[in-house]
Amino acid sequence: MIVENQTLKIHHKDNIIVALKDILTGSLIEVEGEIVEVKEFIQIKHKFSQRDININDTLIQYGIPVGLATCFIPKGSAITTYNVRHISQE
Repeated sequence: MIVENQTLKIHHKDNIIVALKDILTGSLIEVEGEIVEVKEFIQIKHKFSQRDININDTLIQYGIPVGLATCFIPKGSAITTYNVRHISQE
């Protein structure tokens, strides 16, 4: 079952998505016609990846770079302080 109206992609260039509600592991989310299977529980207002993100790839939110991946982040996984270094920390 595809879940709708639970996420927000702020800008078309973004590769991270904001949860507008708690999203359960295994949920299928449609983002711009693409299906993303959520790999872990995502709390409301937290973010997850729209696609696979490799180490040192740039994370985009609001259409601008906001961080760098510190490890591989699979599509549908939570974006956390453990797997992202914010650009402002450089």
